[in-house]
Amino acid sequence: MRQTVTKSASISLSLLGVPRLMVGAQPVRLAYVKAEALLYYLAVTEQVHSRAALAALLWSQSSETQARNSLRNAVYTIRQGLKPFDPLLIDRDTIALNMAGIQLDLTQFQAAIEQSAQINDSLAEALALWRGLFLDGLQLPDTPDFDAWLAEQRHRLEALYRQGLFALVRHYISVHRLTEARQTLEKLLSFDPLHEVGHQQLMRLYVQTGHRAAALRQYELLRTRLIEELGVDPDPATQALHLEILQAGDRPTAALPVVEPSAKGLYPFVGREREMAALSQIYQAVLPHGPARLVMIEGEPGIGKTRLVKEWLATRHRTTVLTTRCFEAEQTIPFQPWIDLIRLTLKPMASPSLNLPDVWLTELAHLVPEIRLQRPDLELSSGADPELARGRIVQAIFHWLETLCRRQPVCIFIDDCQWLDQASLTLLRYILRPQQSHQLPLLILGAQLETQSLSGWLPLKTFLERENLLHNLALDRLPAAAVASLARSVTLNIDLPTDDFIKRLLSETEGNPLFITEFLQMLSRHPTPGGDWPVPQTVQTVIKNRLEQLSEPTAQALTAAAVIGRIFNDSMLRQIANLPPSTILQALDEAVAANLIAEHGHAYDFTHNKIRAVLVDSLTRSRRRHLHLQIASALEATLSNDYGLLCHHFEMGGDYPRARNYGLRAARQAVELYADEDALRWYDRVETLSNSVGPELSSEAIPKVTPFQQPHVSVALPLDVPGLIGRQRGLIQQRIGLYHDAERTFRAALARAEARGRPDEQAAVHNLLSFLAYLRSDYDGVGAHAQKGLDLATAAGEAALRAPGLRHLGISVYRTGDYARARTLYDEALLAYRQAGDRLGMAGVYNNIGFVLRTQGCYHEAIEAFQAALTIYEAMGQVEGIALIYSNIGRTHAFSGDLAQAQTFLERGLALSTNSHTDWITVKIHRTMGNVFAQSQQWSQSLEHARQAQQLASALGSDEDLGATLRLLAEISAACPQFRLDEPTSYYQQSIELLRQVGAQDELERTTASFAAYHSKA
Repeated sequence: MRQTVTKSASISLSLLGVPRLMVGAQPVRLAYVKAEALLYYLAVTEQVHSRAALAALLWSQSSETQARNSLRNAVYTIRQGLKPFDPLLIDRDTIALNMAGIQLDLTQFQAAIEQSAQINDSLAEALALWRGLFLDGLQLPDTPDFDAWLAEQRHRLEALYRQGLFALVRHYISVHRLTEARQTLEKLLSFDPLHEVGHQQLMRLYVQTGHRAAALRQYELLRTRLIEELGVDPDPATQALHLEILQAGDRPTAALPVVEPSAKGLYPFVGREREMAALSQIYQAVLPHGPARLVMIEGEPGIGKTRLVKEWLATRHRTTVLTTRCFEAEQTIPFQPWIDLIRLTLKPMASPSLNLPDVWLTELAHLVPEIRLQRPDLELSSGADPELARGRIVQAIFHWLETLCRRQPVCIFIDDCQWLDQASLTLLRYILRPQQSHQLPLLILGAQLETQSLSGWLPLKTFLERENLLHNLALDRLPAAAVASLARSVTLNIDLPTDDFIKRLLSETEGNPLFITEFLQMLSRHPTPGGDWPVPQTVQTVIKNRLEQLSEPTAQALTAAAVIGRIFNDSMLRQIANLPPSTILQALDEAVAANLIAEHGHAYDFTHNKIRAVLVDSLTRSRRRHLHLQIASALEATLSNDYGLLCHHFEMGGDYPRARNYGLRAARQAVELYADEDALRWYDRVETLSNSVGPELSSEAIPKVTPFQQPHVSVALPLDVPGLIGRQRGLIQQRIGLYHDAERTFRAALARAEARGRPDEQAAVHNLLSFLAYLRSDYDGVGAHAQKGLDLATAAGEAALRAPGLRHLGISVYRTGDYARARTLYDEALLAYRQAGDRLGMAGVYNNIGFVLRTQGCYHEAIEAFQAALTIYEAMGQVEGIALIYSNIGRTHAFSGDLAQAQTFLERGLALSTNSHTDWITVKIHRTMGNVFAQSQQWSQSLEHARQAQQLASALGSDEDLGATLRLLAEISAACPQFRLDEPTSYYQQSIELLRQVGAQDELERTTASFAAYHSKA
């Protein structure tokens, strides 16, 4: 029966600052952050809300059914967290919170301030409740309506806090409690450093208490801050007060401290002292052993993002500094900036000295082939399950970073992050998550245009802010004082700078550092005393004026370099500029001296992207196309694997067939690096190109453009490009769990293959649909599609297409209990995979055979089958496959009663998956070990592994693993009441709810059976 909260019940919510929930004397954290948000929302609004409105508020990106299920889970989580009390008021359509016995800090805070006309001690007590921003640190993904409500509440409560502080100041002054008035004003100005009326009041208070010098210092502090941050002078009323204090006679006073809202660093970089100090403070938090952090620096073009970072990096000692840059043309090339960074460490730090195991060097060599020049003995990388191989690449880069950080702290600067590829974005999340970064002395700095945030940035930003690992640094234009300092640091050939000159300079440049420096350089060469200045209105005009000063060969060379669209070297420039080598070298020297380009090792890059843009815009279309084709041919001649760049230049040059071919190869490259988002963008681009060149591709190109994930089609007939793209899109949707979308995409591909009359293409799609049905536990669908695929593959004479059909038929038959027939089909599939040379396919079949034998109680033979799969995975370096097979062997030993051997293999798998940071495997092994210990009634050990699995599943967001683990906890709770876990029924209900949501039919059946067995004993 529900227990209603009464006045004596002790539930308190403190929401001003980082939220705190107390039930009795115990602090409570709900396991689900959106459950916390729901509780806070109900408490603050104190209203009855419809279920539909709450679901839309917090789960607007989910379907209606999913949103209502998520709301149901959140309500359940709140009830569990508030036990033994239940303040939720719920009926079929609405939800509310009974506030009768809940103490909410906002209630006292708002009431005291809104009644501040009758000030008493309660106002000071209420203001003391302010610990920070309302719900400080709360970040939810994909909740725009909740975010808008949160922002509105924060704004309202901040205004109330300022109002309350000022009311308290007036009260203290009226009763002559001046020390308390000053302390309250200092608190106000610390909260709002630009509260000008507060500064005025503090100046008056200083004068009233005989501290005129302190009042004048307070004015100067305000004036400096307003000029630096807003570029304005104090209000006329403040200036009048200042003048009044100046005209008053001096009286001897004791020194009083001036309110300093924040400390400032003193660095020799005009106008950026505060930002330099902020970077140093963040860096200190990283030392000596982490955690790693990310600083994102934003601002308009030319604002000085790159300059700020370079100036700060120059102050770092005993630090490894690595810098790279992203380019628009490379945005769909997976891991491109990280490839550049790894290359930076190859020469000064040979791979053997990196102390990286060969398994990680092998993965890095997949990205940076030069590694094989140092280590030709490394194994060749091979295709694997997308989830596994993509994770391996991420882990390899992480271990490379980990090795660098063991030598000394590392600072990485990634410029122009708005062009960062999605794979690199995923890598950032992996590197910075607390489990990985807590011992990494690593600071990553990124710079991006404020109007061009990188795609997919918001979810990562939310995650990093929640973990307190992200620092945003937005650069504003320089204030007048900084512009004056910058102008006076440049030697001009005229009697400048005067105050009028500085005002004019500020007016023309609007404080943009690039504009300012470009303008001053022009004036130093061509002084223009008085009258109209030939000053450009935009940075493009400034750049054109500078470019006009160059010699003709230098302008010609730079124009050619600009079309390359990325860092270039003199060798590439010689091939496309049609200039003698000596002229190229002279042109580069002249451009460096003019600060139009800068050297980066043995290469060059423009000092600002706008310079490149102006040069490209100056070309005629025909000249631009010609240069693009020259660049593409030069890249092609070097056997470059920069397929994205090749596609870009051939497309811009008008050679659409070759652009389409390289676009497909770039897409394949992205697929095989498991950079799904980048691959999809490439396929979209290829579809557009196909509109100009037709849908088919010659059969010779098939091996170069078909990803290893794709089922085989005929290599003797032309390749249907839209069909290939459709199949790959479906595979990507399937991998990320969008099964409904994947089925729709596959069926569209099937309809196209049928319309083309191509049985090989139809067989390929049926094999895909068969495996998709397996993932959805639709075993009738598995068999039906597998049989169709097998029949069509036979008709097409494509042996390689028969293997997956046979295997999937075996899975379907296995589910019916006809193990002999399943084994026969698996044996045929194994032979077909062997004839096709597909070793990973063979390993998968050996794994299937092991399951059949284990089910039949043939444990020795099952282990032999698993060992055969293990041998292949070990030979191919498939770390995750090895860990999974260890788990299967361990579970087989457990079924046979050999618990010692079971534990040995499971521990091997656990060690391997833990060391390789493959958490998604680790959670499954913890589940298996928990079940093994439960089987031997070693309940304490079982509970330990169950809790590990629960924690990992929650962190990974794996509801299937979490649901299965909750079933194990239910069984432990039923067997061991002394552990004082939650009631078994509670665990079972949560397990069923989660597994039903994700459609994990097998696990759902196990939970239902276990629940029924528990009820029969109860």
